[in-house]
Amino acid sequence: MYLFLIRHGETLPNRRREFQGTGNFPLTDEGISQAKKISSFFHDIPLTALYVSPMARAMETAAPLAEAKALSPIPISAFYEVDCGRWEGVSFFKILADEGELLRMWLTDGKTPAPEGESLGDVYRRTQASLYEIVDRHRHSSDNVAIVAHGAVNRAIICHLLGVSPDRAFCFEQENACINRLVLDDPFPPKLTMLNSTIHLGG
Repeated sequence: MYLFLIRHGETLPNRRREFQGTGNFPLTDEGISQAKKISSFFHDIPLTALYVSPMARAMETAAPLAEAKALSPIPISAFYEVDCGRWEGVSFFKILADEGELLRMWLTDGKTPAPEGESLGDVYRRTQASLYEIVDRHRHSSDNVAIVAHGAVNRAIICHLLGVSPDRAFCFEQENACINRLVLDDPFPPKLTMLNSTIHLGG
């Protein structure tokens, strides 16, 4: 089984370097272009199933790929983005200036929540059951499966599959419209064979 893990394309908060979390923002024109380039990447790669966060930016990112592969995206409610609490709508640089120590703890300690929001450990726990349902469904096959989700959710999934603590989640960069690839091939442990690739975006 090959698992392709995709982050959504650009939104306006992404462009502004603002925390968006549970804000349900659509893609920018650039984000729509990125979504089409993701679909082009899979031109010669068959897909068996496409699982998607229910948030607008993930659904919009998945749409060109779903159309190209004649698949119906399957929304997974647990794959919504991390709740950033009162940091939502605030720029990264303002948070760093005003609450730098708390931000550093949030990024490095899976038990520390964003103020009035979630920790990376919370995301790790809430994605677990749905992730392993997908894995169990496809693992003993040659299926290619894609998940379109978010930065924190993707990091949590990578940590799950590699057996890494959510404390280390932010060691894995996840840029807009990036593609990761994991190989799940018993009896071997999961292998991360592509991380944060944006080669399909050009530039």
